[in-house]
Amino acid sequence: MKNIFEEFRNRIREFGIHFRQFSHNLLLFIQKGFRQILGFSLICLVLSFLVTELMDYLFPKIFSNLTHIPFLEQYNGVSVTSNPVAITLAALYLIIASFLSLFEIAGLVYAYSMIQVGREAKYSGMLEAAARTCRKTLKPVNWPIILFLFILLPLTGVITLSSSGMKLSVPYFLTQGIEANPIWNRYYRILYFFLLMAELTYLFSIHIYVLRDVNYIEACKEGRKLIKGNLIHTVMTMALLSIGLNFLLNTLSAAIPMNIAELISLFQKRLSIMQRSSAAGIYVYVLRTIFKGLLAPAVYNAGLTILFFEYVEARNLLGKLTPRAFSSTWESTASYRIGTRIMAAIIASIFLFFVHHYGYLGESVEKPLVCAHRGDNTNAPENTLESIELALTEQTPLVEVDVYEAADGTIVVTHDENLLRVTGHNVKVTDKTFEELQKYEMLDTLPGNYSHVKVPSLESVIKAVKEEGAILQIELKANGHEKNLEREVIRLINKYDMRRNVIVISLKSYLIENIKQIDPDVPTAVCAFMAWDSYADYPYGDMLSVSDSAVTPDLVKAMHDAGKLVLCWTVDDEDLVQYLVSCNVDVIGTNDPLVIQRAIDVADTDGGISRVSHVLMERLSIMSR
Repeated sequence: MKNIFEEFRNRIREFGIHFRQFSHNLLLFIQKGFRQILGFSLICLVLSFLVTELMDYLFPKIFSNLTHIPFLEQYNGVSVTSNPVAITLAALYLIIASFLSLFEIAGLVYAYSMIQVGREAKYSGMLEAAARTCRKTLKPVNWPIILFLFILLPLTGVITLSSSGMKLSVPYFLTQGIEANPIWNRYYRILYFFLLMAELTYLFSIHIYVLRDVNYIEACKEGRKLIKGNLIHTVMTMALLSIGLNFLLNTLSAAIPMNIAELISLFQKRLSIMQRSSAAGIYVYVLRTIFKGLLAPAVYNAGLTILFFEYVEARNLLGKLTPRAFSSTWESTASYRIGTRIMAAIIASIFLFFVHHYGYLGESVEKPLVCAHRGDNTNAPENTLESIELALTEQTPLVEVDVYEAADGTIVVTHDENLLRVTGHNVKVTDKTFEELQKYEMLDTLPGNYSHVKVPSLESVIKAVKEEGAILQIELKANGHEKNLEREVIRLINKYDMRRNVIVISLKSYLIENIKQIDPDVPTAVCAFMAWDSYADYPYGDMLSVSDSAVTPDLVKAMHDAGKLVLCWTVDDEDLVQYLVSCNVDVIGTNDPLVIQRAIDVADTDGGISRVSHVLMERLSIMSR
């Protein structure tokens, strides 16, 4: 045992010595090519941001114009995602984003490789290497690199090799659905493990692809041989590098806005402590994103390049690297001048387009209302009279509940068709009468110090909300066994004269269409994971209820121009509130109404530069999620 412990300690000591040398080399790498690498990274960050924002703006319009599908929701999810137009646009987005990512990685790999062999890294060589690598990737045999850049790197989220790659991630509504389903979550974790192992196995394939005249399949084979025996060492080195980089990013991001906020407070005594801390927090969040976009690709590519050459030299494989990879024919040539001018023209054109298009951001906005999602379910059991009454005592203007139809036709308030999660009993709501459902009490482990809490009826909820003069959002749930769901909901609304104080919503658009056919005067909205401008022409939705991750200023403006309100869900992150306020949404749904209301109270509603900066900062921050 003592010998094992001694051997382990020696290995740790050896790794520590190696990591100190690695860190020293890393600093030298960045120092020698600091100006060129920072400039190139900045160009790539701006280019990738503008191009992906342009695609985010154009592609939904193209899709909705060609398919006449205005939104993505639970009922049409399969038809939307399998639509040929959607598949084509997604593939095009994938290819463009991957090429932007490859362009940046290839340029940085070239720069660090030049420094490694004792030569100067120049813009012309970085651009030439980037263009050469992208041109090589046009061949079908090299297309698998797109899967590496688009699937492995973004889905694992372990390492950031390019600023454009930061924007590629699993959509929030998918991760939310996966986390909510234990079986899907288990399979996702298994899949994640295999994706992570595949990423680590082929981690050096891009270096080989850039620095050798081989196709990507051969590069993967060589990369797998190179990592063999070095996997643990690579993981430990990059993990420590990641910890150090995050410490640096957090330190820089916090120090700058804190000092600026301190200086501003000397001249703006009227600002409250909440306003100062909120402003400082937003700028910390955004500065970290900007710094990450600039520094993370530069640092991670430098670290991997050092390890790559270390492993190559150890196996005497330096001679296999292509001499052309360390030379540049673009310097002071027409190709270099034309290439830089084309890139500058692209960046300038897209920038001018956005400046012209977003002129309406000069207008000030109104503060949105808060909607208690399933009541105040942070402090009381969800979808119960207790959580609803708590939200009402907190002066929350809107309350949202989910409803199913019980076996006897009673409309009951519950989010899940099965009460297992909230009561511990495997009971389907649609199989039992309301009286039978009253036998099951909510688990003591749910929020709040409550006992003997049971599933309420929609009628009892309507009475409570009407008494306080609040607005009730009723989300219709269905499993195909309901007989009279829509008509009974309408009957209760009219019985208590709640038309002006109710909004009927659903993730299944056919239920909303049924509501409108029964009573056209009842306000309705489809709950959409994503929506496009064409939703403004959707005849059955008086409003739009959309996931917060899909909210954009353009979408909200299109809805308002059509006379429709925008409700977004489900927001528990205070940092997101300012962006939603600047987008001019009308209602923010949340599980924690008190926290989100405080964030709305201190949010900035000014137009002009202030509003533009808030929108721009959040769009930038999305790239690092």
